[in-house]
Amino acid sequence: MKASGLTEQEVTHFKSQVPQGEVIKKARVAELYMTVAPDHSDWSYSNTGIVSITKNTTTAYYQIHFYSLQEKRIVSTEELYIDMECSIYPHFFSFEGENCMIGFNFRADDNVNDFIKAFERALKKNKKRYNLDLQKEKFVQKQGIIRIFALR
Repeated sequence: MKASGLTEQEVTHFKSQVPQGEVIKKARVAELYMTVAPDHSDWSYSNTGIVSITKNTTTAYYQIHFYSLQEKRIVSTEELYIDMECSIYPHFFSFEGENCMIGFNFRADDNVNDFIKAFERALKKNKKRYNLDLQKEKFVQKQGIIRIFALR
């Protein structure tokens, strides 16, 4: 992880806040912005901290966490969903979260570009995983139907 002015203690505490069973795939310092209800057209600054992409080692699905340097805890978690789209601007990356639009303002272009590449990789892997899970579910349902007929 690129420290970008963080102390070793801040990085260590951040890592301790990542949920057990998740592996950090990418982490960068950024500012968190969120849209304001009801129309979600205005951005509001929320926090400065560490945005990370993590992989759940049990489900193999990815999510984004935002760790606040002020509050010293994860203040936002969003799962990467199948049809997720993002908007990319110089230093700024945004996507539709569960309750509002979420944006991250990065201090350097290489940080945003690096993060976006990791985001796109994670999204692609989530889609593959989802398709595998769907195929397994269909197979199990099909096997269940065959078993029901076999028992009759």
